[in-house]
Amino acid sequence: EERRGLQKRKSGLYLLDPATGQSRALIEPGTYTIRATMPFDGNTVFVQMAEEGQHTYYSGDLYAVDLESGEKRRLCAFEHSLFDAVNTDAYMGSGRTDRSDGGKLWVTVGDGDDCCLRTLDAEGRLSDRLCSPGSVQCFDVRGGRAVLAAARGNRLTELYSLDENGCEKQLTHFNDWVLEEYEVSTPKPLSFTDHEGFEIHGWIMEPAGYE
Repeated sequence: EERRGLQKRKSGLYLLDPATGQSRALIEPGTYTIRATMPFDGNTVFVQMAEEGQHTYYSGDLYAVDLESGEKRRLCAFEHSLFDAVNTDAYMGSGRTDRSDGGKLWVTVGDGDDCCLRTLDAEGRLSDRLCSPGSVQCFDVRGGRAVLAAARGNRLTELYSLDENGCEKQLTHFNDWVLEEYEVSTPKPLSFTDHEGFEIHGWIMEPAGYE
């Protein structure tokens, strides 16, 4: 039963013609909880969405939706988040988190404690990590060469290039002064198992200079 005052989580997917202002529904509203939409090519959009009855925090399955017919094809179950799931208050602004290039869809993917860059092919198969550990906030790519806004280690966000061979190179040093002027605490991983046998993972940040 719907309780009054609660925002409904289910949404629809629409295709808008900017020339006429007319839109039509590719996915009717009220049927799925849509997590992410990502244009794959001129005919197809990838949609990550959860069906009725799936857990509130389930990321959703991955579908390919035909832009002409609206036909949707389930590609796979997809447990990853297709955005930067590394929470921090050290970001300023945002940018692109998906881009089609070279017949593949490049995406940021929450992967354990990291948010990395990976690709999806036409069947929804996910590649291995394409970049170093850390958190990719946003990126752009062309011809297999990418530029990332990413945080590495204790460093704040900088720009990095990623070539077609997977070699990553730091391009900017805007925030070097922070580590030069301040002592920064390194987070330490901590895991424990609760009374129901569920493993809980977190972090401890000790004060700088802690003994």
